[in-house]
Amino acid sequence: VLRGPQGSLYGRNATGGAINFITRAPALGQFEFSQSLTSGNYNLLRSRTMVGVPLGEKAAVQLAYLNAGKHGFVKNEGTGKRRFGEQDRDAWQLSALWEPTDALQARYSYDRSQIDDTSSFVAAVPLYPAQAKRPRHGSPYVQDLRPNDITAQGHTLTLEWALSDALTLKSISGYRKLDNENFQNYLTGANPAIPTMALSLSTTRYGQDQKSQEFQLIGDAFDDRLEYVAGIYWFDEKADGRGSSATPPRRTVASTTYRIENTAYAVYAQGTYTPTVLDDRLHFTLGGRWSKDERHSRVLELTSTAGGPGVVTRQGDGNKDFNDFSPTAVLAYDLLENTNVYAKVVKGYKTGGFNERASSSARFAEGFDPETLLSYELGIKSELWERRLRVNAAVFRADYKDIQI
Repeated sequence: VLRGPQGSLYGRNATGGAINFITRAPALGQFEFSQSLTSGNYNLLRSRTMVGVPLGEKAAVQLAYLNAGKHGFVKNEGTGKRRFGEQDRDAWQLSALWEPTDALQARYSYDRSQIDDTSSFVAAVPLYPAQAKRPRHGSPYVQDLRPNDITAQGHTLTLEWALSDALTLKSISGYRKLDNENFQNYLTGANPAIPTMALSLSTTRYGQDQKSQEFQLIGDAFDDRLEYVAGIYWFDEKADGRGSSATPPRRTVASTTYRIENTAYAVYAQGTYTPTVLDDRLHFTLGGRWSKDERHSRVLELTSTAGGPGVVTRQGDGNKDFNDFSPTAVLAYDLLENTNVYAKVVKGYKTGGFNERASSSARFAEGFDPETLLSYELGIKSELWERRLRVNAAVFRADYKDIQI
């Protein structure tokens, strides 16, 4: 867990920080199996299975599967699926590890998630302070309640080559793809004058794919007094989608199509130097990240009433490029073997772009600027009484400019 801003260590820049989930690699030279089952009310059932198989002494593969399901607590008395908020999910992961030599390691992973949940129930509620009872069923006039159809999948290949005892070259290649189809019924039966009609019926379909490539040099120098990481990063993203909503009683239909294309480049480095003074207790850290982002977006919205011709209500085609340099500086001192105090100044950056859901063509064309912040932090990290007590504390101030909300 890294408190932000973060951008001089790896990957994309982040103003808020970063949380890394690093899955365990397949085990070399041994067979593995695990199975867990969880059950609960509303027919909750979750099964997790993992099998690891060695392929000789230098390679291994691992397969994991998750199945999870749960009934929703609002019944559908109309047609289609029986409940709102029902969960139906499957996930798979295949990973492989190959270590042909002590200096070379290759790790591959493929994952796929399938989510077929039904949409949540939208309830009509009175104005505060009046309250409504929690609904147990929907309207009998709901027609064709369908589950969402969401598929997310991706490939990752990580190569590590120890060039020497003090230098490692690392390559991280990634590809991800998302296909998403969502349905939502808004308040069918809430209007007693026209109980057969919904306030709105919406369908959203979009797809997205992204590619990234990163190269890192990780090492140390000057008798381990300098520890450093340096890297270059490339990211490319394309997405397109279409959303439609129908609003009775005049059957006003709004249809929106959009497409985005984003590319990002970055060069970053960070190093920590420990001089010989003060018994090796003083540490200087300097880092920096140069970023370039290219953003392109198109949007077209057509609105028709009572089956009439569509009228363009929102349209735009925008291009913006952004550049940024974000430095990092940290001064740290070891008061004791397990007690460290530090002072940190770091700049953060989040690229600008376009809002495809802007309320007008003019608002879309205007776009929005990058978000930047300058963060100051003082802190202590300590483990006391033979590591029985851990005390971490920090005080910080973050000055934002053009914060994106």
